[in-house]
Amino acid sequence: MTTADKIAIPSYEELGYNNSAFTTLGQGEPYPLYTDNNSRSIGTTYWTRSTYKMVHMWCIVDTQGYAYYSGGGNQMTIVFTFSI
Repeated sequence: MTTADKIAIPSYEELGYNNSAFTTLGQGEPYPLYTDNNSRSIGTTYWTRSTYKMVHMWCIVDTQGYAYYSGGGNQMTIVFTFSI
């Protein structure tokens, strides 16, 4: 038996953020699991696949579930999501 499971790095939008001044929107629909900062927090800062709108940086989520941006030189966790 085979499955069509998929793995991806979540976008800023899929995590339930919707500030279009922060990043270009249109990278997916919000997942119902992510409704507030508590549901986005995993205890470490992690990358999203979305870029910051104004400069060459990426949107990140901090330990409290708040969205920020960071340059590529910083070490952070990569979180994968599964779509079944």
